[in-house]
Amino acid sequence: MHIIKTTLFLSLIAVSGFSPNSFGTDFDLNQLLKLVPGTQKPEEVIAKLPPEVRARFVLMLKSRSAQEASAENPRALLYNEAGTFWVSFNGSKEQRGFEALELMQYDPRTKDYEFREILYRNGQAEISEPNPSACLVCHQRNPRANWEPYPYWPGALGQTYRFSKAEIQKIYAFAQSAASHPRYRHLDFATHFKRHLQGKNETPAFETYQLLNRQVLDRVPMKIRQLPEYGQFRFAIFGALANCADLEGFVPLEQLDPLPHLTYPNVSSDMERRFARLPLIYRRFLRPQTKGATIKLRYLFENLGIVLQEFTNSFSEKYFLSSTGTLFPYLIRQLYYLDPTLKGLKVPFAALRDYYSLTPFPSEPKYQKQYDDFCTELKWRSLKQFP
Repeated sequence: MHIIKTTLFLSLIAVSGFSPNSFGTDFDLNQLLKLVPGTQKPEEVIAKLPPEVRARFVLMLKSRSAQEASAENPRALLYNEAGTFWVSFNGSKEQRGFEALELMQYDPRTKDYEFREILYRNGQAEISEPNPSACLVCHQRNPRANWEPYPYWPGALGQTYRFSKAEIQKIYAFAQSAASHPRYRHLDFATHFKRHLQGKNETPAFETYQLLNRQVLDRVPMKIRQLPEYGQFRFAIFGALANCADLEGFVPLEQLDPLPHLTYPNVSSDMERRFARLPLIYRRFLRPQTKGATIKLRYLFENLGIVLQEFTNSFSEKYFLSSTGTLFPYLIRQLYYLDPTLKGLKVPFAALRDYYSLTPFPSEPKYQKQYDDFCTELKWRSLKQFP
């Protein structure tokens, strides 16, 4: 039942618009930087964080970031209510990244991320410039957050939507040991337990997904709209997002001139191998529509020199945009409203939502014709861009 409810939630969030004001105001990067002067260790900054940040955290027992993690000394990711500011640390001198606080902030006005590191050397804090190269190794040239898609977040204490009994025992045991730890003792476990272990029993990892996915929905349409290639290729991009058949026919081949490994058959074969390697918990949600749209978008973007992974948060699979497919009709909707030149295009929004839902398509006979007519018009409009 919870899977059905979550799918409905994702569908609802995917068809609703966002504005910078919808993220609200909250504790942010600039406020944290004001806490740094006079401190000699990361824990002194952690102790000064407001209660609402110290009560919101996800514990990573395994980490692929610059900060190592373990069950005894997890990497703690703390965040504000809106999920626009994050600060992380670990707990042992033996771990890589122990002397640092890692910071991330999302700006809903510019749709950009800013990363910082505060490194303590001999009792002195060194604050990095925005987006240092060490951060961009994992977070991409045009920085983005790293978090896996619904419904599985490996390494987190609470890896899925709900805590298992074993995970509940682990987090209670860790809270007891944390009481005497110089860093973890500042975490507000009492409030944290009330938020996550009473009532809905939703894990912090799932809440993290919701917050960061909200930023994907807010950010990606504008970033696609700002691509230099968007104007000429916008109808082909729409065709890829809608998983229209024969995307190769949307653009004359000489306009792409794909390298051998980027021909459509080769991209499709490579992606099918990648999909097959995904954990079963993801593959349960992957329908042909979602896979097809991902393949087509990769084929088009990479042949245009666009790095597709800059539009997704997935860390383990760089082309994994969405497990449920709700992202694609949302992008079409938002791009349509962002681009005044598309007002004459008739977009069957209800048919597209139905096409990407978890129920068999079409749920109503009219949706099939609306979808087919939409793809036909997209192809015609796309080819007109290349006289």
